[in-house]
Amino acid sequence: MARGNGNSILNRWYFNSESRVCVSFVYSGRGGNSNNFLSRQDCLKQCPEYRSPCPEGHPHIGLSGQITHCGASGPSICPTTYWCHVGATLEESFVVVEVCCPGAADPCEQKLQLGTGTARLHRFYYNQLSRTCQQFQYSGVGGNENNFLTLSACESRCPDCNCKLLFVPLCETSFLFTVFRNPCAFGQPQLDESLNVVMCSAADDRLKMNFHLFRMFHLLLANIFHSYSICAADYFCHIGDEEQTTVCCPGRAENMCMEPLVSGTGEAALNRFAYNALTRQCLPFVYSGIG
Repeated sequence: MARGNGNSILNRWYFNSESRVCVSFVYSGRGGNSNNFLSRQDCLKQCPEYRSPCPEGHPHIGLSGQITHCGASGPSICPTTYWCHVGATLEESFVVVEVCCPGAADPCEQKLQLGTGTARLHRFYYNQLSRTCQQFQYSGVGGNENNFLTLSACESRCPDCNCKLLFVPLCETSFLFTVFRNPCAFGQPQLDESLNVVMCSAADDRLKMNFHLFRMFHLLLANIFHSYSICAADYFCHIGDEEQTTVCCPGRAENMCMEPLVSGTGEAALNRFAYNALTRQCLPFVYSGIG
């Protein structure tokens, strides 16, 4: 960046090659170089800007003009209004990116956010409904603060559920209580606005299961009724071994044909087919029904 040697005060933009971001500066009107744009849009047209991994805004840039890098061992380097995002680049190598993102808040009060990248990073998030820390796969870009590297880090930051389950006769004996088995490989099934688990089918015709949810044990009522819509954009229909495990799970892939074969962790033996990207064939396999 060259301010020039004139006496004018002109608002201009230049491309910072170290931070890969278009930055405003004051140009004196004489001298300078070609890295001098009238607007940010003009700067972006000529120079490829760094894609921010932050869910909103751009990473913090220090006085040197470089992006402020943090890390799991030293997140306190970020300014008070920023938080340390540990993600991955969009390149195939998935280089770890540790930067200070704007908008620091309480991670325990934020919803699960899988992000918009293509990486598969094992992380933990705090589930406000169950008040427990659970595992999920982070895409590396665009997530929020409710994203912990380890289970212990999540549990030390967010309160767990220490309450005791009280068995109160709230329903008639004709209702059947069953313990809900979460069939999703990562995270929790999709819930509707009434906190009902959203069930689906191979044809994407959903069923909802009305259930009385004890936060600790996820008890369900077997009272099922129909609804007609498809899983949310970031969910996919998991087809399990029974109706109760055929639900909308988080982690829909942009290209399911490139997903690795996963047999699951259940006890069922379901005949299924998977696409082998190497042989370019759909081949049979046995799915366990969960995971």
